[in-house]
Amino acid sequence: MERVVKVLVVEDQKASFELIKEILRTRYPGLAVVRAAYQQEAIEILCQVGYGIDIIVADFALAKGNGLEVLQYAARLRDQIPGILVTARNINPEGFLMIRKPFSPRLLLDEIAGVMEAAKT
Repeated sequence: MERVVKVLVVEDQKASFELIKEILRTRYPGLAVVRAAYQQEAIEILCQVGYGIDIIVADFALAKGNGLEVLQYAARLRDQIPGILVTARNINPEGFLMIRKPFSPRLLLDEIAGVMEAAKT
């Protein structure tokens, strides 16, 4: 039986989370998508099931905290957990992939596919 890939989406806007979840599940129907609405919630999820999370997609600007800090925390927790930062800001998150808002579903899927392929090697 193939292991289910788990994606943690850190997004405070429910509609944005639902859109990202729909995009991911359309291409990867068996994908497990977990939501954290703010920084501390994401950190708590990582502490509880950190080794069960395969990919993190995090919005930079959260109502409570920011997604870059979540990605940095996850990298300290587990070295090989890939992270994608989604932002409208002009930043360069060293060590993480970045998708600039607004983004196309194709771009998100391409980045996820690249991360999943890299994890196989």
